[in-house]
Amino acid sequence: MFKARSVDKITLCFGTQLGKTEALLNMIGYAIDQDPGSMLAVYPTDELARSISKNRVIPAIIHSPALAAKWDSDRTEILEIQFLGMYIALVGANSPSKLASRPVRYIFYDETDKFPAYSGNEGSPTELASERAKNFHNRKEVEASSPTYTDGHIWRAFQAADVRKAYFVPCPHCGKMQMLSLPQIKWPAELNEPEHKHEREARVLGESWYECPFCHDRIYDMDKATMLAGGEWQPVDVGEKDRKLSPAKVTASRPRHIAYTLSSLYSPWLTFGQVAQKFLSTKADQPKFMNFVNGWLAEPWEAEATKLRSDIVFERQAAHQRGELPEKVLLLSCGIDVQLDHFWWVVRAWGEHLTSWLVDYGRCETWAELDDVLD
Repeated sequence: MFKARSVDKITLCFGTQLGKTEALLNMIGYAIDQDPGSMLAVYPTDELARSISKNRVIPAIIHSPALAAKWDSDRTEILEIQFLGMYIALVGANSPSKLASRPVRYIFYDETDKFPAYSGNEGSPTELASERAKNFHNRKEVEASSPTYTDGHIWRAFQAADVRKAYFVPCPHCGKMQMLSLPQIKWPAELNEPEHKHEREARVLGESWYECPFCHDRIYDMDKATMLAGGEWQPVDVGEKDRKLSPAKVTASRPRHIAYTLSSLYSPWLTFGQVAQKFLSTKADQPKFMNFVNGWLAEPWEAEATKLRSDIVFERQAAHQRGELPEKVLLLSCGIDVQLDHFWWVVRAWGEHLTSWLVDYGRCETWAELDDVLD
């Protein structure tokens, strides 16, 4: 077990509407009351910083007796809130002069993946702001965002953390601790049949459930509250290729950087049916599906254009050997390319929805050889 005092950076890679901003506000409030120090809160734009200050930060201070007692309302401005012995400066990531204007002990970043790549003519907003805290031995940085792309700031920060954690919940039937994942949301098999396709999205809303991957019992929405209450944050590893999370052991005894991830499957305000319905309604539309992957699954999107063509080919290779037919084959086709003095041929297997597999290929020198291949 490690001590929290060794941690100077926290990353929250969460889905949308899961309390990221509220978590930051609670941390800000705790620091003001228990361990005060100069503070910088960074938002994507100055306008958003001003709105957050007026509608969330100042009301939170007013309604908290502990914070209100330390608040200097006379000297407070919308973007600079004064307290006894400390202040909070709220700035936009698009304002380099404000990011670099003062030393601070605490820095909070909200929605980092919506920050501009550069702050004015200077470098990364997060790097520019981070410089303000480097002379404090007891500094703290907290960044929160829904992910965007695999090379986006929050996902890279999540991968770079000394310890990464996901929320594990117990199955109400077998008690096994597990991370909630989209493939375990099920609905009646009949809804996958073509004749039910038109009504599938509507019916999954009320007919979906979650299947425990260990005991395979059905878990329903009414079980979620108990599962969330019995859950705990546990360390995970991230797959290099598939980005899937898997349980891990803590190897860093004094980590400096800890990261957490949470998807909308854990939201107490969403049912398993609503997640299933959202998946089905967006999967055929790439922009909408990207929003689902980022905002609901809290996973990064990888654009195909950023990959090497060889990477895409290797990802899609099948398990069958040359000359063998996969189980789902319905028919075979053979294509022949006639050259000046030889032939190239290829045999492909075809399944439903124009799915195809390479079965065999080769070169023939004569028509007779080609006839033997076709026979």
